[in-house]
Amino acid sequence: MNTIPATLRTPHVSPRVRLAIESLLLQLRRRQLIGSHLVAERILDVMRMIVSSGKWGTVDVLIDLIKLVGGRCQLAQPTELCIGNTVRRLLAVIREECHQLVADNPAVLLETTSLAAPKAAATGTGATAASTAAATAAAVHAAAHHHGRGTAGRTGGGGANNGVGSVGGVFSLFPDADSEAPLDLSRIRSTNTKFLFVETVNEMIDELRSLHDSIAGQSLSHIHSNEIILTCGDSTTAATFFKYAAKKRTFSVIVVESAPSYAGRSLAATLAASGIDTTLIPDAAAFAVMSRVNKVVLSTHAVLANGGLVATAGAEMLAAAAKHYGVPVVVVAGLYKLTPRHPFDVDALTAPAAPAAVARYADDALVRDCEVIAPTADYVPPELVSLFITNEGAFPPSYIYRLLSESFHPDDLDLVPRAGAFDRAVAAVQRKGVPAPLPAASARASKASSTSTGKGMKGAVAAAVEEDSDSDEDEEENDENEA
Repeated sequence: MNTIPATLRTPHVSPRVRLAIESLLLQLRRRQLIGSHLVAERILDVMRMIVSSGKWGTVDVLIDLIKLVGGRCQLAQPTELCIGNTVRRLLAVIREECHQLVADNPAVLLETTSLAAPKAAATGTGATAASTAAATAAAVHAAAHHHGRGTAGRTGGGGANNGVGSVGGVFSLFPDADSEAPLDLSRIRSTNTKFLFVETVNEMIDELRSLHDSIAGQSLSHIHSNEIILTCGDSTTAATFFKYAAKKRTFSVIVVESAPSYAGRSLAATLAASGIDTTLIPDAAAFAVMSRVNKVVLSTHAVLANGGLVATAGAEMLAAAAKHYGVPVVVVAGLYKLTPRHPFDVDALTAPAAPAAVARYADDALVRDCEVIAPTADYVPPELVSLFITNEGAFPPSYIYRLLSESFHPDDLDLVPRAGAFDRAVAAVQRKGVPAPLPAASARASKASSTSTGKGMKGAVAAAVEEDSDSDEDEEENDENEA
């Protein structure tokens, strides 16, 4: 695995973009960004800045740069799996757009390879180089017609680090003759793709902002009149799902308190304010009322590769009780929560909270004589789930593997740049022994991040960048000299 020093500044970006990245990392480490939807949107905002103003020359450099930033963001908040999901999906879409671009205009490859033609002609291999470039363009042009089929016919990709497994292996038992030919992304320049990639990120942001409505629009097909539905936790997706169905259906919702966070109380108040018949019960009463329930609707923090899910604490108990009574369990989740991780280490996915929320330290006898565990999330195995409702439709748990192969590229499962991708930048760090200084920028980013949590990352970055505008030109000149 390629090792990138932690002291390496983000290369190929301007000081303004670098400051935005550092501000996002600070907010992730300090847990100032709460909620998968908000985190995913902030990640896409930063990626749009990298794509639009980054000083990357070819697409392969951009992919390495996105992997570098995405990997650091994931390390800053390991339990927020939507970070890696969003980055991997963006990389897959970038690869698909490159295939489509070459299919529409094969000369894009020839324009970049033509720079090597004089050197090849001098050595007597000009005709060979030209024929090789033409053959590559023709192969990619033929393969790009099938790029919409996803990556089902591919193998390879990342290993099993951090629970990430190979996605393409499940569908590679019978090779596909029409699978995509490999595309040399180093032959596609930024001048041909930068605007296209910015539009791609904008489309992903728009899709992220409208996914609640897309999921809610399917509620009438799953919620019927006079039904009793059980749910837990506090989720915007679930609340929107119920509110939309309440416009044309009359039903009742039983909300579990979800101790110790008691997030269910907030959801119950939201649904009651919308005119939905809502009942709030303690967690211990869930099994007692399950025999009267027609359906269990759960929201999720992440959908794992095996079809299981990571949901709020208490979700596994509801799913197990529903299986006992034969009640279907429906999960509402956007596809940005789909992750290639497997539940090899369940404890890492369900990190416990501080025990003070359950047992007060004033109770000396209780604290001294027992071990208090307060998990913030539960792992629900796929055999307890009946259906997933996403912004792209409804799927059974067994279809998750197919969704993974269509959403991610096998080469992007590990968010690690290629070996030697940033050798110059790494050598500069090792030469200096310390990270190249941002003139008081990181300190201002820290201050702006801590004092503007209500304003969001854009306000924090704008405030810090405004103070640092005088040093931007000098920083850009230093970056160009290092390159």
